[in-house]
Amino acid sequence: DVEVLRKHHGCWPAVIVIDYADILRANESLDTENQIQETVYKNLSTLAGRNDGYALWTASQSKRLEKAKTDPNFLIHGHDVADGIGKVRIFDFYGSWNRTIEEATACRGRLFGEAYRFGGGGKVVQIETDFANGRFLRNILASSVVQPTPEQIAEYAGYGYAA
Repeated sequence: DVEVLRKHHGCWPAVIVIDYADILRANESLDTENQIQETVYKNLSTLAGRNDGYALWTASQSKRLEKAKTDPNFLIHGHDVADGIGKVRIFDFYGSWNRTIEEATACRGRLFGEAYRFGGGGKVVQIETDFANGRFLRNILASSVVQPTPEQIAEYAGYGYAA
């Protein structure tokens, strides 16, 4: 609890990292997994806005997409998130980790920053990974900008993002 950290240890976090928010549960009884997930993410957004605010980082599961394993041009988008697209509307930033089987074997992958609450998105950064030594990023190999389609622009607007 953030208040316990402040009261007993005199520290106030700037960043809160939650290992996989999709496994958290809402305090109230809800009917569907989509409702539960949306409520969890709303509660996390409330937490992030308390006091002077916190950066909050977590992961969410995407749907199982076979194309993602083989197509080096395929990127996981907000509409590919599992258990309710409503939670995407709550994010201030949405990004995805993408890599084909070939990229995984070569210790490479692509970070895709799809959307930002107050700005553009669509940046892909190709990176070299070193998971064997606990390092997500070893080297930046390249970066590019992906232009959103008209359909994606309309989708972003539905999430509350600027296109």
